[in-house]
Amino acid sequence: MEHVRQEINKTVEQLVRTLKERLGPALQSLTLIGSAVTDDFVAGKSDINSVLVVDKVNNGILSSLSQIGPSMGRKRLRAPLLMTPAYIERSCDVFAVEWLDFQAFHHTICGQDPFVSLTFSKEDVRLQCERQFKSLQIQLQQGYINSAEKKHAIAALLTNVAKELAPYLRAMLWLRDSNRPACLINTFDQVKTLFSVDMDAFKTAYSFRYRRLHESAEQIRGLFVQASDVIESLSGIADQWRA
Repeated sequence: MEHVRQEINKTVEQLVRTLKERLGPALQSLTLIGSAVTDDFVAGKSDINSVLVVDKVNNGILSSLSQIGPSMGRKRLRAPLLMTPAYIERSCDVFAVEWLDFQAFHHTICGQDPFVSLTFSKEDVRLQCERQFKSLQIQLQQGYINSAEKKHAIAALLTNVAKELAPYLRAMLWLRDSNRPACLINTFDQVKTLFSVDMDAFKTAYSFRYRRLHESAEQIRGLFVQASDVIESLSGIADQWRA
């Protein structure tokens, strides 16, 4: 617990105690992931995400966890990602990007580290990146249609996509054997440098998370066009990438 950031230390410590009491020997490990272990964390606003590994997922465990769900939510503890060791090991192909990101940025606070020994295929990672970028192209288009061109709706759409991009951008850097920054803003900069893709639209969109929107409707629509071009470029890079 000494490595857990001070703002959430007591909350996480209480979670560990509760899980040990409720799950007993079924509990194998609890690992913090996401912004809770990076510089993107904002105290009082960012959620605390985790992976909970148990020996076997059953209705008894689900029922036990559901009973503490409301209290976890009040402390900004998101429902943990519930997994078994076998599930993690056998999902290194379909969840290559997610596991790769968890491996790079996590902190196991209880039990054995479930990600440290995992290995990944570059083709699995590349294919998942390509699929995600192409999905985001559709997501942006649908979101814009649903927005009725209201600037706050478009801004929220761009912010969500910016956050979704994080593990996939870091995966693209991994494919090129490059450094993977933990901070998303630095990740945008690294991608811009390595792939010559201007990520400024998403840097701006990411800044909308916890501030008032001062940009005009015209500026927001301009950001949308730039962001769409970025996703298209990333999709093309992932599609054409070869080891």
